[in-house]
Amino acid sequence: MAKFYQCFSFVLTVLFPIILAERPLHPDLYGKPCTNDSYNEPDLAHCNLDRNMYCSEKGICECIIGERGRVFSHYEKKCIEVASPENNFACDKDVQCKLSSYGKYSRCNFDYDRCECHDGDEHTTLVDNVCFIQSPPQRLRSARGFQGCSSDEECKSSSLGKLSRCNRATSQCECYDTLSGGKQEAVEYNGRCLYQKILGEFCSEDDECRAGYHKNAVCESHPSYLPKEKICQCLKSQSCDGSGAHSSRVESQSLMMIGFTTVIMGLLATKVVG
Repeated sequence: MAKFYQCFSFVLTVLFPIILAERPLHPDLYGKPCTNDSYNEPDLAHCNLDRNMYCSEKGICECIIGERGRVFSHYEKKCIEVASPENNFACDKDVQCKLSSYGKYSRCNFDYDRCECHDGDEHTTLVDNVCFIQSPPQRLRSARGFQGCSSDEECKSSSLGKLSRCNRATSQCECYDTLSGGKQEAVEYNGRCLYQKILGEFCSEDDECRAGYHKNAVCESHPSYLPKEKICQCLKSQSCDGSGAHSSRVESQSLMMIGFTTVIMGLLATKVVG
């Protein structure tokens, strides 16, 4: 019993204050269903104007764009300005740089509070306020051989498609998420640039799953989802061992997703039982 009280005292005096300190001061309203009506509706949120959010025509809380654009910060639970030429790409969060014209190969240099190009061990360079990898590991092969370029449109009009751009540091086409500013991973598969999906992720075609995980993976509906929703999965008659085109990059991501999903389902089950 003494040990029990010692453990309880430790949780109450040490862990509990830490947990409280980690909790956000403001609720996460971004993306939640909302209303502009003055009366209270328990299932609808009132977006905080002081957090730079408003209730959009879609009926959800979104960022007030402003002059320089804004992006939602999950840490601060508010919308913050995207870095731009007007403020010399000033920043205090990496996401401000990644969603600016600098793109995904960038970060915030906290010593100078300015955006800079960066991508691990890769050599990056800045061209016209866009960050590129100057020495990519491999060039992309399109139907016309190695695809040289001088503009983004040359790449988009080739077999690579709309998820490509011209790397102006190398004058070669590369796969890049041009539709949402590099938020998702785009890779080359069978001469096309596609979103790289892993098992359990929503998808639109088989090749997205095969590019990301395994050649036997398919994009099909699942009993747990709505009829029109499709996810990457392995058919019971097939075996997906993670030996796909880019599986080495996503195998750990897939395991993390499975683990995360298991934890969430466990928490939900506990909540329902409780």
